[in-house]
Parts: sequence; structure tokens; C-alpha cells
Amino acid sequence: MRHRRNDSRIRSGRALRLAGALSSALLLAACGWTPRNLVASITGPLPEPAPIDLDGGIHGALIGAEGYPVPLTSTQADAAIAPSLKSQLQRPERQALAEASQQAATAKRGTKIAWPPPPPPPPAPTPAAAAAPTPIAAPAPAAVPTPPPAPAPAPPQASAPEAPPPVSGWVAPVSDPYLSSHGLVCRDLRQALMHGEEPTVAAISLCREDSGGGAHVWIASHWP
Repeated sequence: MRHRRNDSRIRSGRALRLAGALSSALLLAACGWTPRNLVASITGPLPEPAPIDLDGGIHGALIGAEGYPVPLTSTQADAAIAPSLKSQLQRPERQALAEASQQAATAKRGTKIAWPPPPPPPPAPTPAAAAAPTPIAAPAPAAVPTPPPAPAPAPPQASAPEAPPPVSGWVAPVSDPYLSSHGLVCRDLRQALMHGEEPTVAAISLCREDSGGGAHVWIASHWP
């Protein structure tokens, strides 16, 4: 009988605690309090959750766009480029393509990031420089013209080779972020190299890897 009384007391105590918790939750809900409001009352206002664009998919701050990016080393830049394009580019061009791929990895799905980026516009002239009059030089005294000697015939010169057209292209994310089997957040991209009117497009998957101190880079997975 003693054990039965103890069991009944334990059960009644649990029931009272459960009823108290439910009553508190109902009271908070009736007053407009939610767990988010409760945390905000302690830590201050919380930022609004980032919206998810149905057309652009998960992007931006949700996958680390506001993290601290680091300048890519040459090894990291090469690891962010599809092998079929890497052999066709020089070092500055590979660096520009890799940096554009970092932006595309967190952009909306289907957004094209151009590389290299367009040059900044020239600075506008200052009002003082624009309003300053141009001095007019006094005319020099007329001199008696002397007939120049006949020039010697110049030897024929070979025409200079034409400069190659500048290399450019674009990068675009074509998938939503996904979790790889190694626990990394990855994304499928398309990298394009422009050759006249027809681009050469290559597929690559980049994964987000932390570099320490809050920094991160998007490079191709090096796991076997």
C-alpha cells in the first residue's frame, strides 16, 4: 500500500506540472507571445527571416552570402573553374572567372554574373575645371618657310598582328543549394567562355568550405 501511495503522488505531481506548463503556454499565446517574442524580449529585436524567392530559390544570406569572403589564392581559383575552360585561360582570366563564380554560388538561380566585371565609368570633371577658360596663346611671328629636303623612301614594313579580342564570359547557378554526402553545402553552376557569338559552356559543382575566422570559399569538392 505504501508503494501505491507513492506512485499515485508521483503521477499526480507530473499531471500538475504538465497542466501548469499547458496553462502557461495558452496564457502566452492568448497575450500574443511566441517563442520568437520571448527571445526578443531578452536579447532585443530579432531580424526578420530572409524571404525565399520561389523563382530564384534559396540564395543570399541563407547560404552565407553575408559571410566574410577572402581573396582567392591561385590554387583556390583553379579549383573553382571547370577543367575544360581552365586550359583556355591565362592567370588573370582564371582569377576573374573564379571570383565571378564566388558571387554566382550565392546568387538567385539563373542569374548571370559577367566576368570580368565592366570597368568603372570615368570620373566626372569638377565644376571648377569645366568653367575655367582655356588660355589663348598669342600668334607667333610669321617666318619665311624653308623648303624641306625630299624624304628618303621608307623600306616596306610588315603589318603588326592584330590584338586578340578580350576574353569574357558569365557564370550562372542552375540548382538550389544542396547538402553533399560529406556534409558540405554545394551548388551546380554553368561557366561560360565567349568565343564570338557562340559561348563555350561547362558544368561544375562548387561546395562551400570554411577557411577559418568566419571566412569561406566556394571550390570544387576535393573528396574522393
